[in-house]
Amino acid sequence: MTTFLEIVGILALGVVLVVVALYVYIRIKLGKYAKVDTSKDNTPLIIHLNEEIEPEWISKPDAIKIENELKSLGFSVGKTYNVVEMDGMQLRSFFNPPYTAVLYTHPIVGLWVDMVANLENGIDYTVTNAPMGGEIEHAPTEKKYWLKDASVSELFDKLQEETKGETIKAISSDTFRECFEEAYKKEMKWKTQNGGISLEEVKKVALNDNKKYTEEEILETFRETKRKELMKWHNAALQEYQKNANLKDNECYDTFDYLFIVPSKGDTVGFIRYLADVYYLDDKQAKKFEDRYKTSDIDIKTAFQEINESFSSDLRAIKKAEVNYPIDIEIYEIPKDTY
Repeated sequence: MTTFLEIVGILALGVVLVVVALYVYIRIKLGKYAKVDTSKDNTPLIIHLNEEIEPEWISKPDAIKIENELKSLGFSVGKTYNVVEMDGMQLRSFFNPPYTAVLYTHPIVGLWVDMVANLENGIDYTVTNAPMGGEIEHAPTEKKYWLKDASVSELFDKLQEETKGETIKAISSDTFRECFEEAYKKEMKWKTQNGGISLEEVKKVALNDNKKYTEEEILETFRETKRKELMKWHNAALQEYQKNANLKDNECYDTFDYLFIVPSKGDTVGFIRYLADVYYLDDKQAKKFEDRYKTSDIDIKTAFQEINESFSSDLRAIKKAEVNYPIDIEIYEIPKDTY
């Protein structure tokens, strides 16, 4: 059974923060050894919206009630979309220029509404009744207000109050999809370049749950979240390296399995677990290094230098390249005869 913490991610126009919080919640609930589908990226760096022609959820009573409330406030109905990278997440757009509303559905979170106003001065306002996401930090250009139990009309009143007298850029039905995808990418980029999910954010998500968690459970959730986050950064960094080096796909097949990343920011214990995932360390080595560093404040790069130099010079990983997406990262190569 999937629960709230494994789906933490980020909602564009409010979505990035909900997704991040959801992923953390599920991870806390399920723990390290939960049967989670690790092949799926629950906090993708980019998303794509495909039109959903016959959405079943929108004809259910709760969704009909919300849609009617939006219409009564002057909003017209736009298209319904499926978020390709997030299983079960769909949304429907609504427009009352210059304001935009988005009705979401998710199999765990249920239904919620974002009310959005993008100002000409570059500040974006979102008012939402999403049940989570307020625990997650967001970019300073984003003004987000969580009114967890608010009605649609209360959300709209709050948005109008906060943006009174401001010049607002309207989003049309024709431009909504592009704006949404770009907003998600922008916010995810900010989140990633600031080091990704933080321990403080994980603690806040845990505190908002009815169940009480131990410090060790919260710390373990954080470390496993950072471990999975690194695999996402790994894939993105290697794609960036391929692009920068102008390598064709067939030039990558024999080499990319031996590459791994050393990011400029992150959790050192999560990083050591990642090194075992990419076979730079075996499980026994990873456990010893984790025990050494788990009570230390040592940063990732210093820890990696110590680990790498503990190997015979012929067996050390060699720096291959540097990339600055999705964060400043060094790419290393494992000697092939040790793989």
